[in-house]
Amino acid sequence: YTTIEHWLNHKPCNPRHCEECMRAKTKRKRRFAKSFKRDPKRWGELMTMDHVYMRDWFGEPGIDAFPDVLNIFDIATRSKYCIPVSSHEAFETYVALNDVKGNNKITQIYSDNHTSLEKATKQLGANHEGSQPGHAKTNAIIERCNQDILIGIRTLLVTAGLPACFWTYAGPAYCFFENITQDQDGNSPWSLRHGDNFKGEIIPFGCGVFFLPVSTKYVNSKAAPSMSYGIFLGYRMAPGGKWSGEYLVADIYDFVDMPLDVYA
Repeated sequence: YTTIEHWLNHKPCNPRHCEECMRAKTKRKRRFAKSFKRDPKRWGELMTMDHVYMRDWFGEPGIDAFPDVLNIFDIATRSKYCIPVSSHEAFETYVALNDVKGNNKITQIYSDNHTSLEKATKQLGANHEGSQPGHAKTNAIIERCNQDILIGIRTLLVTAGLPACFWTYAGPAYCFFENITQDQDGNSPWSLRHGDNFKGEIIPFGCGVFFLPVSTKYVNSKAAPSMSYGIFLGYRMAPGGKWSGEYLVADIYDFVDMPLDVYA
């Protein structure tokens, strides 16, 4: 369980041999609810979503000043998307949904009855089905997805040794790793949506990597090596849940004098 595959998303959980699993995934005994009765066949046929409040104890947002996240889950393919947002407003929710949708079609979205979620769904041209007011368990699928993503964020950050405020990168990275992970038959949420498994380099979150700096940020001196050293923070995504072919890396010098305590 010290393989690269385990470090990507720390599944299956093995608290006896993986300290990060033990520290980040410990929880109370699970209560089972009624099984989900519907059986959608294609991506976008039935999705669910929810906003999650992510500010810390002192009310501080994550990196890039994002205070909350919109989690989206597709029932047919089990694709997960974690999108940091500045607010719960309908327009920003619509923009996030539209970015995930790309050129595909979303037919129906099931969520709670928050006005922004309902309005954003209608702006997208999809049908909205609301859960029973006052009963969170009536949308247990997205609640379970929220919990899984949150545990995944914690585990990636513990493994990387980064502060909690880096959840804005750990969340999307965790969902990306979940989407590209293949089952025993070689299928993945990525292949079920895009038709083929992910072909890029698979790099654990928080790894040290060598990279070519973007010329608009800085250029190494002519006598210095062309590549710099940095920390891998995920994949840059294009609309439609596709990979742009670019990686997200923070130069190691960006961390100079930065406090790396978990509550920094």
